[in-house]
Amino acid sequence: MKKPQLIFLSAHAPSLGVPEAGQKLAYARLRKLATTHDVHLVFFHNERDAAFLRSDDFSFCASVRPVRMTPWTKLGYLLRFFYKPMSVALRSDSGALKYVRELIASAGCKSIHIEYEQTGEFLRLLNDRGLQSTIVLHDVISQSVERYFLNAPRLSPRRAYYLAQLHLIRRWERRTLSLATRIVVLSQKDKDYLLENVGGLTQHSVVEIEHPEVADKFFNARRDRRTGNTLLFWGAMHRKENEDAVIWFVEKIFPRVLRYAPNATLVVLGANPSDAIRRLSSASILVTGYVDDPIPYFEKATASIAPLRYGAGVKLKVLESLAAGLPVVGTSVAAEGINRKEGQLLVADDESAFANAVLKILGIPCPVEEVANE
Repeated sequence: MKKPQLIFLSAHAPSLGVPEAGQKLAYARLRKLATTHDVHLVFFHNERDAAFLRSDDFSFCASVRPVRMTPWTKLGYLLRFFYKPMSVALRSDSGALKYVRELIASAGCKSIHIEYEQTGEFLRLLNDRGLQSTIVLHDVISQSVERYFLNAPRLSPRRAYYLAQLHLIRRWERRTLSLATRIVVLSQKDKDYLLENVGGLTQHSVVEIEHPEVADKFFNARRDRRTGNTLLFWGAMHRKENEDAVIWFVEKIFPRVLRYAPNATLVVLGANPSDAIRRLSSASILVTGYVDDPIPYFEKATASIAPLRYGAGVKLKVLESLAAGLPVVGTSVAAEGINRKEGQLLVADDESAFANAVLKILGIPCPVEEVANE
């Protein structure tokens, strides 16, 4: 029996090889959909993604159309579509849109699956109410932009920029997301935020929750190999929220930890660290860069840290650390949407409380009253 035709459109390359948690989740959904559909894959990628892609990654797809994003094409999109939110403008590719329209006409595709909110622009541009459409929001962009706006210095150009972007993305979300037949989010928190802040969804779309799955290798990590007081930060280090988290921890929190635990070490584990992150390397800080297998680092760690101040959505890095049996100290941003296990996930948002929570997990008496929340 012939399978139905499906377009799978992604803002990033869905791949197990790319060191991005969201792209691994997208790849898992791609493989699952390919068991029931003939999948026509269209995805955006940059040079960083291309380095990790393999020729047989998508051999099970009916067709594959990569859309390469270079610094020059990005600049062109931003200049041409200055009136759109930046993350949306970067995917407003006319060639990709034409190709998708051809698939609908020639291959008889009646369904489209969209990974990442910003690629939802295609729903508005296609303007085809006959399409059955699913869009997966790895996070809600307006919430992420709102946090950058609120944390930017007052009366600064950066704050003005984020205010303008927040206005654009909220208007875009109201106009676009309701075009989807089905919207998938990764937590109850994201669903609540979406329904509260984006109008018209309940009348036009079904909003469902699909909790992200954690790979078995994290559950299988051994806990009898830990060494010393080793703290682990795990994440794609080209993301600015991860870079900010590490720098904030190293500059404001880690010195407080070292004052009472001088033998503590920090491992910054993840691909594409910036020069600013690499310069943090010292006797007590190891910056690994990309590694083929992160599990040995999880097994040696005493605890995981997630001092995130920006971003949105469920943090897979926290779920993976919890699955590996590591206690985690994170901010409210890092912990949102995650069911907390008593004693295993401590939440602290200021520098002193975060340091004290780390010391508590290391078994070292806190120098001041403990204020982190379990």
